[in-house]
Amino acid sequence: MCLTSPIHCHLMDTARITVSPEFGLIMAEDLVNLDRDWVESVRTHFVCETDGCDARVVAVIGRPPLQRRTPHFRSHPDAVHEPECPYADVVVEATGNGGDPENPLTGRHSYPSRLVPLTERTVTDPTSDDTADHIRSGPTSRRTRGNGSGTVDHHTRGIARTIRPLCRTFIAHPDHRRDMLIDIPDIDTTHYQFAFKRLRDTTEPLTRERNRRIFYAPLRIFEQPNETEETEDRTVITLYAGRRDAADHRLTRAYRILVDHTDWTDSRIRTLRRDLRDARAEAKSDYHTGNPTKTWAFFIGSQDTDDPATFRVANPVHICFITAEITYPTF
Repeated sequence: MCLTSPIHCHLMDTARITVSPEFGLIMAEDLVNLDRDWVESVRTHFVCETDGCDARVVAVIGRPPLQRRTPHFRSHPDAVHEPECPYADVVVEATGNGGDPENPLTGRHSYPSRLVPLTERTVTDPTSDDTADHIRSGPTSRRTRGNGSGTVDHHTRGIARTIRPLCRTFIAHPDHRRDMLIDIPDIDTTHYQFAFKRLRDTTEPLTRERNRRIFYAPLRIFEQPNETEETEDRTVITLYAGRRDAADHRLTRAYRILVDHTDWTDSRIRTLRRDLRDARAEAKSDYHTGNPTKTWAFFIGSQDTDDPATFRVANPVHICFITAEITYPTF
């Protein structure tokens, strides 16, 4: 049986600037900390991150106070993506027998399915004459050599620069997770259904996870004083999942994410903490208004060898927060 569902990919974390091609790809979250006048001056010159596709995109970068959307780019209402672009508006066919969902017009995937983080290079800050800053540029694409001396780029599937687009896709298409392909470095699975692992409550002692996955769990809204830690080198995030008391169901040992940002730029650290602060505020608002959605932390982390409740994250593209209702199909 063939299941057909429209899968549209309009949101992206990066874009190109047509008037400043030397910057390569720039991340939406970095725009928040750049000079507002400069950002306004290039606002109409952002285009799709895909090479060869000049569809116009719009930067959504709201600033404090609380913004409910993480900075991102979205397609302009009049934008037309190239047919081979993974963000083109096409219908994706997913077969119920484990077939490969793809764009029937081009044979290419039109949802993000490969995690290819950006490299980081030092360039001159566009807002300053002589101050150098880090701006992400150029995909760290996997390449393979053929018989000749040239290189072949594997851009036959939609690329994600952070895990956020992958997580959004996981949430948005529960009925197609078992068919949709995914490729994440160091995660040994090929389909969405098995690439994600929810950290669930248990009354037994916490154990080590057998496989590396994109783990996720609800964010703990009301933290205890000893659960919060923000230092120059790390940020600790407590989750609302872990070991619970069998009698009163009280959370006695919560999972936590220890983000080691020793090597991060100041901009990256500010972005993480702003997103965390906004995520908690949104979760509290939903809690008080009775909204059934939850705010989730998604991350790729290494479980601590001595403390199975702790996961360590060192890469800024390996963590995000999303407020949504996650559903699970019954096959």
